[in-house]
Amino acid sequence: MSLGHIAVFMTRGGSLQAWEKTGMMEREISLYRALVELGYKITLVTYGNQLDQQFSPKLAGMTICVNRWGLKNDLYGRLIPYLHFFRLKQADLFKSNQFDGSLFVKYAANVLNKPFIARGGYSWSGFIKEKWGDSSERHQEVFREELSVFKESDAIVVTTSRMKEDIAQAAPEYSEKVSVIPNYVDTKIFAPVNDFSDHDKTYDFICVGRLNPQKNLSQVLKAIRGTGYRVAIVGEGELKEELQSEFSDLSGQVDWLGVVPHQQLPDLIRKSRVYVLASLYEGHPKTLIEAMSCGACVLGSDVPGISDVIGHQQNGYLCGTDSDELRRSMEVLSADGTLRDSLGKAARAYVLGHLSIEAIAAQESALYQRLMAA
Repeated sequence: MSLGHIAVFMTRGGSLQAWEKTGMMEREISLYRALVELGYKITLVTYGNQLDQQFSPKLAGMTICVNRWGLKNDLYGRLIPYLHFFRLKQADLFKSNQFDGSLFVKYAANVLNKPFIARGGYSWSGFIKEKWGDSSERHQEVFREELSVFKESDAIVVTTSRMKEDIAQAAPEYSEKVSVIPNYVDTKIFAPVNDFSDHDKTYDFICVGRLNPQKNLSQVLKAIRGTGYRVAIVGEGELKEELQSEFSDLSGQVDWLGVVPHQQLPDLIRKSRVYVLASLYEGHPKTLIEAMSCGACVLGSDVPGISDVIGHQQNGYLCGTDSDELRRSMEVLSADGTLRDSLGKAARAYVLGHLSIEAIAAQESALYQRLMAA
């Protein structure tokens, strides 16, 4: 017996092809696989073209609605409830994957009279504020859009308590709608390997993520100048060529691995002594909690989103965002194998206790049932 039919709308412009290209497919889809196993039907509404249909064999129990007309993103977003009317009419509940694009989900929910969850894995307006400033026209535009979505939603889901507090401060009238459901980890895939000793490590440090200003990778690379540390860089982005040129003197120390399939990440993390995330700001970083699930010692910058997950010298290590502080912390962790082992075990225990995919799927299901009953 089906527990319900959930229509999940991807981020504005998002597609399954993009998830596959960036190595995110398995990570992003695993929650919906878990929900299918619980007894839900899932419809994925993407902005991709008919090539997104090629993933159907991988997505048993799910239906994919695509932009087979080749419409511009905003026009397609507005027309979704009409273009996919017969499929979406069967759904019991609509859910956005991120706040960016939720305005279209809100409209579709109104047209088809469905309950609507506005879900944000990170603060969309908060990220725009960090990038452009709180007085910028772009920030004001995004903030107004978020408020419009919050007003019309039946529930708001965020990934950290800090995000919930930010919404309560900015829009207290909607605070009662907000639930915290963190990001999740497949703890069976991202797991320690008992017979993998410190002597088997290939890298001293590993960084995983987009190569953009937010991730602050330049300070990590400055920190390893003059050291013998080996570093793996996983990811692509607009700063790749610039960073490779600026730090060409580190060519013998740094391996630029590009995009790595999600299923290969655990092995790379296990081959590294310390995972480093030196971002200037974050939401609820998935690569961080995946590294923690592998039992890795994690070093993160003391900024919102990271400090919400890492307790300093409890399940990880926190430091500042500049190269000097990063280097000092890297030296501490590099020199102390006992500390690395202790923090790694605590990190694994934290994820098992709070962020397993089974626990998060149960929280999602409880919210769905409450809204559908109402």
